[in-house]
Amino acid sequence: MMRLFTRTALVAMGAVGAMSVLSAIDTDSAAWAGDRFKGQVLKVGTWGGKWGGFQKEIIVPKIEAEGGEVQFVHASTQDNIAKLAAARGRDVPIDVMEILDAIMPTFTKENLLQKIDLS
Repeated sequence: MMRLFTRTALVAMGAVGAMSVLSAIDTDSAAWAGDRFKGQVLKVGTWGGKWGGFQKEIIVPKIEAEGGEVQFVHASTQDNIAKLAAARGRDVPIDVMEILDAIMPTFTKENLLQKIDLS
């Protein structure tokens, strides 16, 4: 049960996180509906496989319908964290990523998580 909850929570956090990042764009200046995310690229850190297929099937079409693009960075959580750490001071290679339960205490301790307003 805990594993199912964790996976569901990660899906929700990833989807909401992706939409939160993209919704920060000034949507008032969009000329037509469907251009809300025009020119924006969301880089998602994920481990891929069948799980990545679900993300491509569910999330990507919605973002692309609004003019955005999604790029997947396929690697383990540890590898994606290393990529973020190595990018300090430069463009980040990942905008939103999935993490494992075992790494949550480290992310919390290092203040690497942001709260999502679900209202």
